[in-house]
Amino acid sequence: MIEPVLNRDFVVRNARAVLRELKTPPDDRRSTRDPLAGLSQEERVSVANALDKAIARETAVGALHGHFDRPPGERQGEAPLADWAYISRDPTMSIVQSALEKHLCGVAGAVIKPADQSDRRGEARLPAVTATRLSGMTVTAEGDRRVLGAFSETDPRWVGCWVAEGIRWFLGKEGFPPLPAAPLDIGANARVLLVGDWGSGLPRARALAETVMKTWLDEAHDRERHVVHLGDIYYSGWQGECAERFLSPWPVKPAQAGIIGSWCLNGNHDMYSGGRGYFRTVLGDARFARQQKSNRFVLRHPKWEILGLDTAYDDDSLAFGQAAWVYQQLGAARGRKKKGMLLSHHQLFSAYESDSQYLGTQLRASLEAGLIRAWFWGHEHRCAIYKPHMGIEFARCIGHGGVPVYQWRGDADPVKEPAGYEFRSCFTTTGGLERWAVFGFTVLDFKSDGTIHCYYVDASGKTHYGTQHDEKGRAYEIVH
Repeated sequence: MIEPVLNRDFVVRNARAVLRELKTPPDDRRSTRDPLAGLSQEERVSVANALDKAIARETAVGALHGHFDRPPGERQGEAPLADWAYISRDPTMSIVQSALEKHLCGVAGAVIKPADQSDRRGEARLPAVTATRLSGMTVTAEGDRRVLGAFSETDPRWVGCWVAEGIRWFLGKEGFPPLPAAPLDIGANARVLLVGDWGSGLPRARALAETVMKTWLDEAHDRERHVVHLGDIYYSGWQGECAERFLSPWPVKPAQAGIIGSWCLNGNHDMYSGGRGYFRTVLGDARFARQQKSNRFVLRHPKWEILGLDTAYDDDSLAFGQAAWVYQQLGAARGRKKKGMLLSHHQLFSAYESDSQYLGTQLRASLEAGLIRAWFWGHEHRCAIYKPHMGIEFARCIGHGGVPVYQWRGDADPVKEPAGYEFRSCFTTTGGLERWAVFGFTVLDFKSDGTIHCYYVDASGKTHYGTQHDEKGRAYEIVH
């Protein structure tokens, strides 16, 4: 990710420039050289309308991409966050971010160089956000905001061309796979790593996989091992983004494809490209062969039935009969005296954002029958441990794998119901002005008696929740 594309003002300014070009009648004298010349008038109008609505949403009061749950007047630090760590949840604006980066990386004059991190590095000396910027991009101060100056090679016609292509992909979804992957039996003492919203490709996210996750995989070399991503490759799940930001730093290397299992759920950002990168690039990689190019799967432990779901094909919903499939699979598993676990991108409920509009209704039969014992999800870029709620004993949000967010809550601040614990570890930049949340992931160590030793691991390798401790002194909770 390049620094200016993570700047909200820069992205909105370029979106407006593209919109102006789309609304300007084509110039016949340059039509053969105009990147937008290939668009029909209907396409120009369609893309312009999408941009118009997205810009209005993004510039509305308090429209800062869902990371803040305080009223605007009570928020802290939102201007710097928008300056440096802007990842939109709006499909069209995410496509604009993808298009800008694709264009800038392909322009001869756009020299990518290391960013100046002199005042933005934390304890680990890794960049708080990104390590790359554009040579020649000027940064000026405007009050408490950092403002990026215009870059001469940003051509709104070319950016508009890529935006139009991205919107075509968004509207033209990949087909929904007709069947889930064939169930896979896993060992009684298998180790399964879960990481959510990790596909940013940022230095800290890469380091999390290439050092800490690798350590937890390597130490379990005598056990069956699997790694599951809970969805979201940024900005819009384009095929190049999936290759560069997801497959390249994935903790399971190509030579380990037959040794360690890899699994990936669909996220809302993955569907902003119609799922092209997710279905074609990620699931087409040999490391994910066990998933059989399907967006649903079953891992069968002797004591647990673990279902991976797609809640993003239809945003925040279970498309194509998945709810009935969950009820059937977990009902049959109960008959075999097994407990049910779900893995998904979206949350069923939340202490900080709105609950799912559909998942609770769709899964009512399974919830009322008590078939879902545990559920791990991402989407929110935090780690929150929930008290028993809606009939689920162990509900966990673990979407803190790779998206930079501010941690403005202190350890002494109350935790909102129905959460019982929230991971609030952070590091500060020079001068202590910025408090960035620490990334992390979860390790499930299955036991033959049906218990799971569940470790919540941060970017330093330390565990941070649980009353039990293993022989290495690492804390864990028992999921049973």
